[in-house]
Amino acid sequence: NQRNGDAYLDELEEATDKTTAHPVRLWLATLMTIGGIVGVISGGYFTVEGAGNIALAIGISQTVVGLTIVALGTSLPELTTCIMAARRGHVDMAIGNVVGSNVFNVLFILGTTAVVRPIDVPLGGYKDLGLVSLLSLALLPIAFTGQRICRQEGAGLLLVYLGYMIWRATINAG
Repeated sequence: NQRNGDAYLDELEEATDKTTAHPVRLWLATLMTIGGIVGVISGGYFTVEGAGNIALAIGISQTVVGLTIVALGTSLPELTTCIMAARRGHVDMAIGNVVGSNVFNVLFILGTTAVVRPIDVPLGGYKDLGLVSLLSLALLPIAFTGQRICRQEGAGLLLVYLGYMIWRATINAG
C-alpha cells in the first residue's frame, strides 16, 4: 500500500531528523576530546589504585576486585551508550558496541598490554577464559530467537553473571 509506505518514510525521516547531531565548533570538539583523554587516563590510574586498596582492605583477591568493581567502572560508559542507543531505536548500535568492545578489549587492549609487559594468567584465569568462551557461544541462540533479546533473557543473563561472580569469589577464597 503506497499510503502506508509514504507514512512510514515520513516517520523514519522525522526520527532521523531528531537524532541528527548538531555540529560543534572544532576548538570545542578538540578541547572536549583532550579533556576526555585526560579524564580516562587519570580515571584509569585512580581506578587501579583504588581497587587495589579495596582488595587489601577487605582481604579479597585483586582478581575478584578486577572482575567486579573495576569491570563495573570501566563498563558503565558502555552500559550508558547501549541503553541510550536501545532507547532511541538503534539496537544494532547497542549490540555492535558490546561485541566490538569485547573484541577490542581481548585483542587490542590485552595485546597492547602484553607487548608493554608480559601478563601472567592469574589463578582461575583459565576457568574464566573457558567460561567466557562458553557464555559467548550460549548467547548465539538467544540472539537468534526471534531476532531479539527479550526482558526474560536479559534477566537470565544478569542471573548468570551474578552466579558467575559468586562462583568466582568462592574459587578464589578456597
